[in-house]
Amino acid sequence: MNNKKYIRNFVWNMIGITFNSIYSMILILFITRYNSSGITYAGQFAYAFYISSFFSTIGTYGGRILQISDVKKKYSENCYISLKYISDIIMIFLSIIFILINGYSFEKILLVMSMIIYRSFEAISDGYYGVMQKNDNLELIGKSMTIKAFLSTILFVLLYYKYNNLI
Repeated sequence: MNNKKYIRNFVWNMIGITFNSIYSMILILFITRYNSSGITYAGQFAYAFYISSFFSTIGTYGGRILQISDVKKKYSENCYISLKYISDIIMIFLSIIFILINGYSFEKILLVMSMIIYRSFEAISDGYYGVMQKNDNLELIGKSMTIKAFLSTILFVLLYYKYNNLI
């Protein structure tokens, strides 16, 4: 790998990971500051984000580490992508059971499930990120994470501003 590609891969991956790590904090700050009952809404959002993060570990199970360490290409990339879809379905199924067991209100169900669905897309994208990483395209992964975090934050802020509702 040439030095310029190495630097681009490093820089964009670092930017993507940073944006992906801080977008929830930005959203909670926005919710807290924008709405008069921001603390309550921020707590609800943080709880839904936490629950979705927990279930996200199921969606990303068998993750990228196995995929990129398969240097002998014992399994096809489609096999790893299929595993992501299967683990994603299991994640959604188990989260529905969790929600039903806890008897959440309709509003809380919608909030938690919207975060679960959002996280399910992240879990599936992890499989595609593995393909890109294996093909030495960390730059694309970083750009993708940056764009996803930026656009989802902007979209959330605009929709929240317009409807003044977390869901």
